[in-house]
Amino acid sequence: MTDADREREREEQELREVADQVDPTQGFEVEKPTPEQLGPDEVLLWRQPSEADVLAKEAELDRRRQAEEPDEDEGS
Repeated sequence: MTDADREREREEQELREVADQVDPTQGFEVEKPTPEQLGPDEVLLWRQPSEADVLAKEAELDRRRQAEEPDEDEGS
């Protein structure tokens, strides 16, 4: 058995082990590393909200503002 064959078998075994840990009914979940596992620059990237989070928060704020505006106009 050549080194390439051993390496391929080792990688295939690792993939099988990972696949065994995944519940097919639950799908995949991205595990966020802890700050201790990251370097100082990487910690900042994980702490920043995603663009989707920012857009969702902005949309929520817009909905709240629109819900409040008619009440202010009626009181005038």
